[in-house]
Amino acid sequence: MSFASTITTIQSSVIPNEIIQYRVSYSVSQSSGEVSNLSNARDLYIIDTEKPTVFAEPDTTSKKVVIEASRDPSSSDRYTDLAGSLVKLYDPAGDANSSYLSGQTLILRAVDKVDGIVTDRIKRVIKDSTGTELGTIHDNSDTNTVAEAVASTIDATVLDTEYLIEYTATDLSIDPSIPPNTSDIVTRRLIVKDTKAPSIVFSDFNSTLTVDYKSTVNPNVMDESSVAEYMLTGLSGEDANNFDQNLQFGATRPNGNPKWSVTFDPPFVPGAIYPEERDVGLGYKATIYLTDDSGNQSDGFVRYLKVGDYQPPVITMIGNSEIHDFLRFVQNPGLVGNQLPFADQTASSTNVEVNSTGFAQGEHRLLRSYYDFVDPGVYAEDDNAFFDLKDGYPDLDGDGIGEGHLIVRVGDRASMDECSEGAGKIHLFSWFEKHNYTMKDWQDLMQADNYGYNTQL
Repeated sequence: MSFASTITTIQSSVIPNEIIQYRVSYSVSQSSGEVSNLSNARDLYIIDTEKPTVFAEPDTTSKKVVIEASRDPSSSDRYTDLAGSLVKLYDPAGDANSSYLSGQTLILRAVDKVDGIVTDRIKRVIKDSTGTELGTIHDNSDTNTVAEAVASTIDATVLDTEYLIEYTATDLSIDPSIPPNTSDIVTRRLIVKDTKAPSIVFSDFNSTLTVDYKSTVNPNVMDESSVAEYMLTGLSGEDANNFDQNLQFGATRPNGNPKWSVTFDPPFVPGAIYPEERDVGLGYKATIYLTDDSGNQSDGFVRYLKVGDYQPPVITMIGNSEIHDFLRFVQNPGLVGNQLPFADQTASSTNVEVNSTGFAQGEHRLLRSYYDFVDPGVYAEDDNAFFDLKDGYPDLDGDGIGEGHLIVRVGDRASMDECSEGAGKIHLFSWFEKHNYTMKDWQDLMQADNYGYNTQL
């Protein structure tokens, strides 16, 4: 009788030429020729005693991964701890200009000598700064599950809160009776910081604001702070992830500095007209910044401010808005000097009628000094520029503001919008509402003495 055995090898599927198992078969034969075979009778395993290795980068021995502060549960800045995420590193030893290192990529992987890549088998234990365990994520196979679990465990609303994540990984057990190997613990340190600047948003994009140089409220041109607040008209602040929720004008940072700043170029001069000519130059250049509680500053928002005479003249009607009278054609050439209505401005050196009425050639009935009826008319007041009492303008209503009474007739309505005859003059346009008759038509008709009835007194 003879006894023989054969051995076959099984190699690793992840490590080339690495034998992980021996399979033994036996055969027994007699001299008479009978043979008995026992195939795969015994399996011999090469026991894996080497534990996997976890790699976590960047190194947080002296620095900490930044968890971006947020009050927005749906923010894209939620910390998920997923490999490939871009993060910032906080250096406690750095100054204000070097505390943060941007553009760092999270790396997390696990490698086993026998099983190869075992990143899916990474386990996370999240702890707070006291070492209290806050949550455990047992594997790394489903990134969505991991991201939600990490983000929901970390509170990103409390600045400077520190967290610690411990990573371990296990390899694949070759048999249920053999426990897997577990890696050494690798840690990642984290801290909640607000590193993102607020934004200035606008509901009214008006690049140039105008203010009357005598304005006393909203704004008070004698108070630079009031003017600075006025420059924020139509603007508001919005912090990244809705973290800083007090961004009103007048709000201050923890150090006492205002969150909003408005700087004027050139420096603002209270009450002064600038630019001196309204249509020359852009005015004050106002650069607006917004800084949140953490010291993050927005991009500058630029507006312009012009301070000048922006209050239009006021026209006051004398008498009622509707007047009934006969059209009259009895001339009164005896009116001279002060008898002429409102001869306060010289419009013509040759025609005193124009000086008193603004009209000629019988084209309009208003203020026609040849007639013994005169429309009460209107007058204009401007507290800022025209009709100054010091320049000899009258103050017939006694309110201390000079008045202008010169009226000029214009031939079309658009000329009134443009003040085509120049500043300081009341522009007037009138028409007959019926039959498309002009005043001249009516005058010619009545002078023909064949219209209406004669009246004898």
